[in-house]
Amino acid sequence: SRAGVLLHRIHEVPPPPIDGARALEELRLKPYFETAALRRPDLREPRLGIVSRLRLGGHRLVHGDFSPKNLLVADSRGRSPHVTVIDWEVAHLGDPAFDVAFLLSHLIAKCIVRPADGVQYRAAMGAFLRTYGSIDEAWVSAIVGGLLVARVDGLSPLEYLTPTQGELLREAGVALLTGHTKLAPWLTR
Repeated sequence: SRAGVLLHRIHEVPPPPIDGARALEELRLKPYFETAALRRPDLREPRLGIVSRLRLGGHRLVHGDFSPKNLLVADSRGRSPHVTVIDWEVAHLGDPAFDVAFLLSHLIAKCIVRPADGVQYRAAMGAFLRTYGSIDEAWVSAIVGGLLVARVDGLSPLEYLTPTQGELLREAGVALLTGHTKLAPWLTR
């Protein structure tokens, strides 16, 4: 829930004068979406649609790597924990939905890899979204789907996936990417 509050604040600050378009292109769009589109021609159209929309940019500060590994949590002696975001190398002005989707894609992958902890990961996703605020669920779902497929078929696959887990992640990603499912089932199971 603290991550949702923090990300919402990041997206609401007046945008700084940064030019992260090249980092977005080289570190996210090409390896995650375009490469996977080449490797999975059946998903080319929805993937390239995401790339086109993300390239249009936006006017909000976007972290670009908002994932659990980049959230430092400090004990606040009985109060809500203090969360700090690190690793801003992919920061750019763009669409904040990317950050939301990036975090959710990591947590969904963990649900598949560690099913015994799935209830906690789903609860974390729900808490994050409740405190972040309103999202365009169809758009975020499509980005999440594209990211999940990329973690199997892109240039940055998750090395720890077994073949079965990779197939489950791919299936979940395709369903989200093609609009056959939305995020809600991942939040309520």
